[in-house]
Order: sequence, then structure tokens, then C-alpha cells
Amino acid sequence: MIICQNINKQYGEETIVLKALNLMVAKGECLFIRGVSGSGKTTLLNLMALLDEPSSGTITFEGQDLHALSANQQAQYLNEKVGIIFQKFNLLSQLTVIENVMLPRLYQGENYRETEQLAQQILDELAIGHLSKRKPSQLSGGQQQRVAVARVLLQAPEVIMADEPSANVDEATENLIVAQLAKQKAAGKTLVIVSHNQIYETIADRVLYMRKGELFDV
Repeated sequence: MIICQNINKQYGEETIVLKALNLMVAKGECLFIRGVSGSGKTTLLNLMALLDEPSSGTITFEGQDLHALSANQQAQYLNEKVGIIFQKFNLLSQLTVIENVMLPRLYQGENYRETEQLAQQILDELAIGHLSKRKPSQLSGGQQQRVAVARVLLQAPEVIMADEPSANVDEATENLIVAQLAKQKAAGKTLVIVSHNQIYETIADRVLYMRKGELFDV
């Protein structure tokens, strides 16, 4: 489904982040990439999510070179094909919790009332349904991360990419996030999870270790 071929990424002349990296992600696979902070995990995820461009190499999704797509095609890829759970939440401060969750689905042209009902159901499943009318600034970090997860679940993309999805959250929130990702795996979604937290090995089909911009089998 996703193929990274000979990916290199560097900033300036000295900062090399990824080195001749090759990776294949199969449809329906749950891939967990483990590694310490600064190993290149987030950079790789950002490249696959079109948030950055490789210095060299190609990344294809179902045979299409992602970085050769038009702006409209890239927007469609991000809105319909891929959902991203960001480590720093990336919630819009001016919107309420439920509005943040609904936004990607509304961009897809879905009915507002139906989307609102589905969003509320997902927030209830994540035990934050009672916070739906609050703004992100009124939530704890763990609660904001649940909102970020809910947004992707409602978006219902083919691929879920998660960057340290349970960083800086309590154990209850971590367990909820792992359970929701396991549910998505069972539904046939493709998952790419990057984290230093080995808990994701419990739901992964395959585990790779990243060190200094290179991938290794565990």
C-alpha cells in the first residue's frame, strides 16, 4: 500500500535524519516503528503524511508518487486516505471539542447533523462526551489527545498514522487509545504507529526499530 524507496532526508549539509531508507507497508497491516527520541521516526511519518518532502527517494501510495501529485490530489489524500494522530494534538483553539472532531468529515461533504451524532458517539466511547462543548484550552493534555484520536476515528481513513499517540497521558487514556487502535486494526484499517512506548507491540503485526535514521528488524 505504501512504499518508501531509498528515502534520504537531511537539513543543511550536516544534519542527516534518514539514510537510504526502504519500507513497505501492506494493506491492513499494523506496523509499529519503535525508537528513541531523535531517531527519525516522526520525520518518516511526516514524509508519508505529506507534511514534509524527502531530500531524495520516492514514496508511493497504491502506486502513485505522493510528492508528484497535484495540490488538489494531495489534499484529497490527506482528507480521505490518511488520518494523522499528532503528538501535539493540532486542535483548533477557536472550535469546540466536537467541532474539531467533525471538521475532516465535514470537508468530505457529509451531512452536519449526522456527523455531529457520530462525533458525539465516538467522544462518548472515549469517555469525554461530556466535554464536547468545551474549547481545547479547557481540557487536560490527556483529554486533548482523546479528541485528536476521535477526530481520526470519525474521519474513517484507509490509513491511520500515529505519532506518539499516548505520550504524556495517564494510564487510563493510554489504554483507551490502544484499545481504539486495536479496534481499527480489527476493522481492516492500515496502521503506522511510531513511538518509544513498547505497549504498541501488543497490537502490531510487525515491529521495526529505528536508530539514527535507519530501520532494523527487532
